[in-house]
Formats: sequence, C-alpha cells, structure tokens
Amino acid sequence: MNSLGRWAGWAASGAVALGLLSGCDKSCTEMGCVDLVRVELTPFEVQGEVQLSVRADEALIECRYSQALGEANCEAQDVWLRLDRTAAGALRLLGFDLVHRLPARLTVSVTLEGAPVASGAAAPSYDVFEPNGPGCPPACSVGSVEL
Repeated sequence: MNSLGRWAGWAASGAVALGLLSGCDKSCTEMGCVDLVRVELTPFEVQGEVQLSVRADEALIECRYSQALGEANCEAQDVWLRLDRTAAGALRLLGFDLVHRLPARLTVSVTLEGAPVASGAAAPSYDVFEPNGPGCPPACSVGSVEL
C-alpha cells in the first residue's frame, strides 16, 4: 500500500473512532425555533387601527396595530402579526402568531376601527417540530387555530 493509501486509511479510522467516542450517531444542524400558536383569520384590509384581544388560558393579551403605529406594540406582547399586500397594494391582516405561549384555550376578538372583524374561541392542537432533525434540540411545539 502506498503512503497516500495508508494516510487515507488512518484518517478514515480516526474519523470513525472520534464519532464512536463522542457518542455522535447523527448529524444535527443548529437552527432555532420558538413555541407558538398560529391564529388564522379571514384576511381583511387594514384601513385604520386594528385592536387584538386574546385570552390565552388565564392571561389577557391586548395590542393595537395601524400603519402609523407599526408592529412594535404587538411584538412587545409576543404577538407577531402576519401581514401582506394585495396586487393593488392594499395592506391585509392574515392572522397572527402568539409566541412563547402554548395555551390550552384561546379566546380572540379582533376589531377594526372599533367594529368587530373576527372573534371566537378554540382549543389549539399542537405538533412538536424538530428543525434540526429527529432527536436534535431544540424541540418546539407549534399549534394552530382558524377563526
């Protein structure tokens, strides 16, 4: 065997030994994730101020959004709005994600300029999501409800 072949053999043996010694039997990536429940709404055009009121189990979460206010008021409450624009450029609210919470029950009320747009109560169902592969941390729970 030539020296290159011996070197390749030693390198391969060393890699296998390191893998066995470290207990590494799988390859994990390092993506992060957050626990959340996604609330789907019937999309509506945002013309004015939107007020969200969410009861997540016993916690009451309220936030306001308008183009002038921006999303900071809701983000401070761990409410991530899901907005998009129509082909004509109109801003629409599709729903929101309630992050860092896994409530057993949600009661939601959404108003636009004080007029009711959506409301309802639901018990989210949750799935565990492992973005780095099975058995690789972190594992996050993701739930959804449709109003």
